[in-house]
Amino acid sequence: GVEEDEDVRNERIRMINGDFAEDTPVQVYGLRKRFGQFTAVDNVSFHIPNNQCFGMLGPNGAGKTTVINMLTGLIPSTKGDAKIGLKDLRTELDGVFRNIGVCPQFDVCWPDLTIEEHLKFYARVKGVPAEHEANEITQLVKDVGLVDAYQKKSMSKELSGGMRRRLSLAIALVGKPPVVFLDEPTTGLDPETKRNIWTLIDSFKKNRCVVLTTHSMDEADALCARIGIMSHGRLRCIGENLHLKSIYGSGYRIDVRFEQG
Repeated sequence: GVEEDEDVRNERIRMINGDFAEDTPVQVYGLRKRFGQFTAVDNVSFHIPNNQCFGMLGPNGAGKTTVINMLTGLIPSTKGDAKIGLKDLRTELDGVFRNIGVCPQFDVCWPDLTIEEHLKFYARVKGVPAEHEANEITQLVKDVGLVDAYQKKSMSKELSGGMRRRLSLAIALVGKPPVVFLDEPTTGLDPETKRNIWTLIDSFKKNRCVVLTTHSMDEADALCARIGIMSHGRLRCIGENLHLKSIYGSGYRIDVRFEQG
């Protein structure tokens, strides 16, 4: 096997010993997932305290989305356990669902529904009290910068990619969930839209726990207090941005070659 990073080992020992605050919203204990003979996620352990944005960084196929899919109850784990919002993933899945918001990698929007209809649907699924529904929706639309499209009653098929992403983020925030999962929230967006979405994520990460997957170090650096880097289904290193940079180097390397003339 590959030599294990000291920080990853310490994090796992912390999880085994319960060496973290009791009200920690995300607690992951030795999560594994096998698809037939293939191990997609191999013994991943970490915790995310309240008020923290945690970035899971890694190339395609590293296992990031599989981890998110297990933590949000979409697929069962082969081994290991987790607590999300203090509810056990194996035994209290209903409680987990009530405590989370998810923005999946690909926007799941209905082409012929307006922004308001999307948000009303999810507010009802999430159990937002009827008398708070209208206020919460107006506030969300304002928070994610969709006021114009909302007032025009634009259908989702008329929205640009960036606007659909904003709608997906609003959907993840319906019902004020304490834990929000964002799976590659800016993939496929142009640089300007990407920056706008970053500002947006930055504004709502206070007072909640955010788990964000990305394959861009810039994105993780801009948004996350701690980063875990995954490769081939395993957590390779974990820590605060500056700590990781001091160990693994930072900045850019430029190779300059020229012909002798």
